[in-house]
Amino acid sequence: RRPRAIFIVGASSVGKTTLCRALVKPLGIDQSRHIQEVARHVMRTQSFTRDNVHQYTMQHAIMSAQLKAEEAVLSRANSNVRVLLLGDRSAVDPIVYAASANVENKAENTAKLLQDASFQSTLPFYRQSLFGMCRMC
Repeated sequence: RRPRAIFIVGASSVGKTTLCRALVKPLGIDQSRHIQEVARHVMRTQSFTRDNVHQYTMQHAIMSAQLKAEEAVLSRANSNVRVLLLGDRSAVDPIVYAASANVENKAENTAKLLQDASFQSTLPFYRQSLFGMCRMC
């Protein structure tokens, strides 16, 4: 069974976007279906810094932007393409950041992200997708 989407996950600055760019042509993925740099865009446009990385507000903003970007690509569904979406992150990433935070309320923040209605509604799609881990690609 072919994946509906491919998500490359991993820590910041390990080469996820570079790997995705290298996969576009050999996998025949239309460049417009490659979602890249959502977290960095959110940080830049909403004035978050690395000091905010473990704050719920930042991780929720990233999750929301990622899900919105995915929905925009998927709304242009085309049954003729092998892979509907290629992403250098996923909405799972903010949950991982929240769960790994060294803050008192990390369990509460993680639970709120996991229970987010938009995240819950995307889980069936994620279950049909391929997730790859990038460690210093």
